Amino acid sequence: MSTRAYRYITNRTSPNQNARNRPISGITIHWWGNPVGQKIEGIVSWLCDKRAGTSAHYVVSSGVVYCIVDPDRRAWHAGNARANHTQIGIELDPNASQRAGTMATAAALIKDLRSVYGDLPLYPHKHWTSTACPGNYDLKALDRLARGKTAAPAPAKPAATVKPAIAPPFPLPRRPGALYYYGPADGPITSVSGMGLNTAVPADVYRDAAGRWHSRGLAKWQQRMIDRGWSELAQDGADGRYGKITEKVVGQFQKLVGLPVDRKLGPDTWAAAWSEPVT
Repeated sequence: MSTRAYRYITNRTSPNQNARNRPISGITIHWWGNPVGQKIEGIVSWLCDKRAGTSAHYVVSSGVVYCIVDPDRRAWHAGNARANHTQIGIELDPNASQRAGTMATAAALIKDLRSVYGDLPLYPHKHWTSTACPGNYDLKALDRLARGKTAAPAPAKPAATVKPAIAPPFPLPRRPGALYYYGPADGPITSVSGMGLNTAVPADVYRDAAGRWHSRGLAKWQQRMIDRGWSELAQDGADGRYGKITEKVVGQFQKLVGLPVDRKLGPDTWAAAWSEPVT
């Protein structure tokens, strides 16, 4: 590989990886959310945290590339087992102020990868699973740029599905001695899981025709997060039940938006799903 056209950093390694069992056949492009001023170092730190349960091979911002998983190994990035085994995952900076530089840097990285692994096609993350990722990144333009055919486009408008919005009122009681939140079924009475009867919130928890319990409010939050690209929740859909996947996403989201990571879906975490522009 010739001299790189970007600063290449290899001092961080994500534990969220394992061995590949299929040949590399493509490159999957991600972004780490809607522009909110998040810096690459913080994203790298999160993807290198075992608790995140996710990773990428490369994290890219203008002029900088972090390699946090060797491309010959399997990063956990696509939300799809086959794709994780066959794809190289590149996480791009969504910040509009960095867009042109990030496009140019990603194109140079793709050119370098193709020189080693062949003429790999580009896929959006949403090709493999239900997600809005990589937002408004234009992969055709990125491919042309990697082939030296055009300049990077001007920053595009943010994707409509991840724009900030006014949050609906938090559905559960919040008064002294009754600070209810959405949480696991083995919690106290104030932890509403949607998995059983809770007499304190009869308007929120209901039983379907098959006898299964659900929470209307929790389903609304789950759907908001699915719409914003949290594809893990799409596995069960907005079912209004606080299971392991919902608990994991609540914790991840709290960390990303700077809230205490207690995995309790209270009013702050509820509102952030609408007000904080993070996928």
